[in-house]
Amino acid sequence: MELVGETSDWLTLYTQAGSACPDMIILSWELLPKRHHSVIDRLRKDCPEARIVIIVNQATRSQGWETLGVDAIISKEDFPRRVVEILRMTVEDKV
Repeated sequence: MELVGETSDWLTLYTQAGSACPDMIILSWELLPKRHHSVIDRLRKDCPEARIVIIVNQATRSQGWETLGVDAIISKEDFPRRVVEILRMTVEDKV
């Protein structure tokens, strides 16, 4: 895997994702605005082939992320081995 960009706000995320069209976009739940469905929808439109992974903390794990249309979720509490496994499965389209 190669890191092609990093951002701390979702507006920059749009710009970077749209120009790079990465294979995978990993973003923090906290980065998303309240209208998070529109962010995911726009990323899907701009980069239809990208896998989208959301990172959450344990407290937000049950807050409806599965309705976002993301490919996978990673908890900040997951062990590194589990994170690698989830990312690998996401790339292989097995999640």
